[in-house]
Amino acid sequence: MEQYSSRFSAAFDSMKDAVVTSRNKKAKSTIGELFEQHQFVAFYFYRDRSTLCQAFNDHLCRFVASEQEISERLQNSESNSAESTCDKKPVFVVVCIFSTEDKASFQKLAAKLPWFVLERTESRAREKLMRIFRVRRAPCFSLIECVNKSVCAADCCKDVQEDPTGTEFPWRPKNITDVMNGELLCEDGTKKHFDTLPKGMKGVLFAAQWCPPCRTFVSKLKETYKKIKLTHSSFEIVYCSHDRTEQGFKKFSSQMPWLAIPFYDPRSSLLAKMFRVQEIPALLIFNEDWRLINRHGKFEVQADPLGKEFPWYPRSVIELTEKTSFYLREDLSLVLFTEGTSIDLTFAQTFFLPIAEEHFNDQYEPEIVFFYAGDDPVCDRILEVFGLSDLPLPLLCIVDPFSESLYVCDHPNVSGEIIRIFINKFRQDELVAKPFPKPNTSNV
Repeated sequence: MEQYSSRFSAAFDSMKDAVVTSRNKKAKSTIGELFEQHQFVAFYFYRDRSTLCQAFNDHLCRFVASEQEISERLQNSESNSAESTCDKKPVFVVVCIFSTEDKASFQKLAAKLPWFVLERTESRAREKLMRIFRVRRAPCFSLIECVNKSVCAADCCKDVQEDPTGTEFPWRPKNITDVMNGELLCEDGTKKHFDTLPKGMKGVLFAAQWCPPCRTFVSKLKETYKKIKLTHSSFEIVYCSHDRTEQGFKKFSSQMPWLAIPFYDPRSSLLAKMFRVQEIPALLIFNEDWRLINRHGKFEVQADPLGKEFPWYPRSVIELTEKTSFYLREDLSLVLFTEGTSIDLTFAQTFFLPIAEEHFNDQYEPEIVFFYAGDDPVCDRILEVFGLSDLPLPLLCIVDPFSESLYVCDHPNVSGEIIRIFINKFRQDELVAKPFPKPNTSNV
């Protein structure tokens, strides 16, 4: 949760004056005031007409009803990290964040929900929160401790559902090695303890036998795994099952030349929650200290089936190609579109690369992914999809998949100084967002 906490803390001052209201309680406040008045603030990302959100509302109501019980438990717990002055404050407050900007829809939703709501006009705060917590689906329930602005959970929907009385609240993050600790199944059916694994790069695979894309991916991964083992003998993969039956698990895991967490073992779901795995198959890559270095292992395998670039550390600048374009759907991205000439390449190496390295700063999950777009055919298709094909090149833009927005630099001459100004304006909320063209979004 360190990345989430640092980004939230850095952005807090720019969001603290955002207005929130409660129609039921006829109350009006700001995000900053709620943080001063409570021990924890939860942001509930809600989508209209979502049956999942409607079902989660019932779970959340039951959880909120347990606030007094949770408060007493926190006060009596030696593990309570809040200062004594916070003990007298209400434990938590919920702030709903809607995806709609339609006034009528917003007012209808705000009137029927019993919690605070981020006002419709606070679009900047909404977009920033969605980026911080990487919200691409609803419901999402993010919990922050007020005293130090630390993120306890980027999404604790499952905790609310499975722990309705808040026995384990505030569900602070656990160390991955503590979660992984225990027996693992080997390919031959024998068992191996996690503590005995040699130090080295590791992969954690989330998949299921009933999922056709998972079966296809695992078939490819087996070949890549064999290639990687030739040069990285200590590399190992651990399978976290999403199988529905033990029979399916046994059938699928028996085909894998790596380790597996046993079926029904809660570690698989805990790891999926820890790293916000929202789709399968998913392959996360960790360094020898079990620090996440790449959450896009699935795409790396597809782009580098021979594992020549393994361990796939993040790069400060990525060339935009058919194989790397998936990032635009997954991460906040800054793209420099060019004609792909030698002059463009020299400019990218001289000015764009140093700026990217400044922002990269050795982060394994950088806030912004930098792209250089040259003459690969996919670049023209992306420009067309985003409605930018008529604009002159070079062209600088930021692609935000979380709020489904584009930010386009309107300066005709891109330079190192212009790139820095553009990024700073984005950070300071001075750019105008353009929504993704709806009909063609799925083609990106």
